Amino acid sequence: MKTILFSILCALVTTLGNAQAGTLDTTFGKGGGVITDFRTSAGAKDEVIQPDGKIVVVGISENKFSIARYLVNGELDPSFGKHGRMLTAIPGHDICIANAVALQSDGKILVAGTAGDDFAVVRYNPGGAIDTSFGTGGGTVTDFRHGEDAATDMVIQPDGKILVSGYTFTSYGNFALARYQPNGVLDSNFGKDGKIVTTIRRDDRSQCMALQPDGKIILAGDADWNFGMVRYKKSGDLDSSFGSNGRVLTKMVRDNIFCFAIAIQPDGKIILGGRAFNGPGPIIARYKMNGELDSTFGVNGFVKKIEGGVHKIYSLRIQPDGKILAAGAQGIQGSVTGYDYTLLRYLPTGRLDTTFGTNGQADPVDFNKKDDDAYAMALQSDGKIVLAGTATIRIIKDGTYYYYTEYGVVRFNNDIGNVDKKQYRSLPVAQSSIYEENKVVLYPNPVRDVLNIRGLDQFTNYDLRITNAKGSVVARDRNAQSGLNGIYTMQAQSLSSGLYYSTITSPNKKTTVKFVKE
Repeated sequence: MKTILFSILCALVTTLGNAQAGTLDTTFGKGGGVITDFRTSAGAKDEVIQPDGKIVVVGISENKFSIARYLVNGELDPSFGKHGRMLTAIPGHDICIANAVALQSDGKILVAGTAGDDFAVVRYNPGGAIDTSFGTGGGTVTDFRHGEDAATDMVIQPDGKILVSGYTFTSYGNFALARYQPNGVLDSNFGKDGKIVTTIRRDDRSQCMALQPDGKIILAGDADWNFGMVRYKKSGDLDSSFGSNGRVLTKMVRDNIFCFAIAIQPDGKIILGGRAFNGPGPIIARYKMNGELDSTFGVNGFVKKIEGGVHKIYSLRIQPDGKILAAGAQGIQGSVTGYDYTLLRYLPTGRLDTTFGTNGQADPVDFNKKDDDAYAMALQSDGKIVLAGTATIRIIKDGTYYYYTEYGVVRFNNDIGNVDKKQYRSLPVAQSSIYEENKVVLYPNPVRDVLNIRGLDQFTNYDLRITNAKGSVVARDRNAQSGLNGIYTMQAQSLSSGLYYSTITSPNKKTTVKFVKE
């Protein structure tokens, strides 16, 4: 496997082949990537793709919230902020780090992170100006327990309320969650005055969050050097049906593990990603809806090892075909060049997808032979994959090497074709599942023997039709009775391999969901 190396000007020096899934998209930036200078060191932490295809990336520079917006071709958007970039200082707080970004339905941009030792949320108008109608003068700052608070993730609920998760640290760390009204005021009907603090073990730090279609909220992260999760009801109360009294703790024998990423499959199973402290990693685990490890995934629920060095998984996405994308950083054993951007793709079983890149792994991206970490990932409407993170740049001055960091954004080709925006929206993980839009779930996808359909109970007098890619009806049922847990099952053995469409039509609603027969 070759490593893609960018110079300071982001010129690609390795010749690329055709547009195979997992190769850099040379139509983006220069050779597939861009580096964005904020005058001083900067680092990107999260990204979101707008409906018009523009890419919003947030992070830190000059100890301020930093934001950049890119056009579809990778150029900075001159209509946003100042030449495509913005810096925001939060009064009274010396160090501000933007860790999460989300897009409202009206195009306004929410950015969450840490201001000093507190949670902070700022809202921007589509052009980049601060929206002064939000919070106090455009932002809101939340203190949990007069200790060190850090906001790490954010999700917008369907009703417009804003969930921000992270941790609060006094003597030890605890998971922390806040919910705000759409105007930026804490929601007093949630938890205690809009805030919740939860202990799993001893030193707990939530790194990521996901929202289930039933409104339940999952926080995941580190729990005393183990994978930890908690699930809350809509009200903010712990969900006792999940794990042990709403908590899940996963240990690994003879190693410590750290969780950075979460994704929820269309069938409700939960995937966590991270790294092992001593092992080569990556660490990816899949759980059932009740919080138990899913033994059908990888080895006893885990994918633990890959050739080629140490891996850290910072972001997960589920493709519409059920395959799992994992992005982060890779460090070659014995190398002095640090970490490179890495991108992996897994089959739903947990095995690497050999049709992607080289044996399931895209070529690592090295910007300048030092540490490069891809912290965020998003899927475009055409299926292409955008990674954003921190690129370390080396310059020589008077014979001395100097290093600083900048935004590094790269785009990879993919083979899933156009992504139906009604089925997969490039919003934070919790809102990127097909059931968020239409509440109908088909799984497994791809299917081999039995296809499960959840969500038919929302239709009355409906007509279910399965059509092939040519539009021919291959199966049909009217008002079929759902089975266990409201799930309708259909035998799929007789279907030929290929793409199919499941269309449910009722007098007041129509929904179509794609699936693949192996």
